[in-house]
Amino acid sequence: MQLFYGVPEDIEKWMSLVSQVRSGFPGLETQEKLSEHRAAVLKFMRKRQAVCVKEEKEIVGVMLFSRGHNSICCLAVAPAYRRRGIAAMLMDEALANLDRTKDITVSTFRADDEKGLAPRALYEKYGFVADELTEEFDYPNQKFVLPPIGAERRDDLAERRLNPSPDGKSLPERRENCRGESIERKCISNFLRSHSLLGKHDKSGCNNACFSSGTDGRP
Repeated sequence: MQLFYGVPEDIEKWMSLVSQVRSGFPGLETQEKLSEHRAAVLKFMRKRQAVCVKEEKEIVGVMLFSRGHNSICCLAVAPAYRRRGIAAMLMDEALANLDRTKDITVSTFRADDEKGLAPRALYEKYGFVADELTEEFDYPNQKFVLPPIGAERRDDLAERRLNPSPDGKSLPERRENCRGESIERKCISNFLRSHSLLGKHDKSGCNNACFSSGTDGRP
């Protein structure tokens, strides 16, 4: 298996993988949403912010990231190819392209969602820390943050990591429900199973839970 930067000629095989993993995730339910995602992927490809892993001629893993927003936007691995190091290949490439002197963000499912078990474990392995609770397409999500290299973790992140609450809420969030709070970064769809994640495009550059709302095409 080899890692490549996606090009427009890859789009059909890329979307074939997306179709394999879209069921059960908010934001990918209709053909219209798939078409929006396809258009967003092409924009990421043109900016060299789309990477994929190929087994011979087939695409078996994909990732979208945003340099402008220092975010991981999408990670998906074909079901038949999970647990073979593909997610790690994609993560390593994305992190090598993002600014490690600043926070790097990603959004995924919450701690009490069984779909979040594998992705949360993956991000924690790379040093990400659970942050604020969010919603994408009216579906519960949670932001994860990778602090800058050499920097001390913010007190609230360290506290959350050492003493997480059962519901995954941060200290301020235990006092106030953040439902409906707008998130500046939304990453292009986050359909993740095992080590998979995807997100939809929005004017902030990225979305997260499978396909966020809004698309003005600026990755």
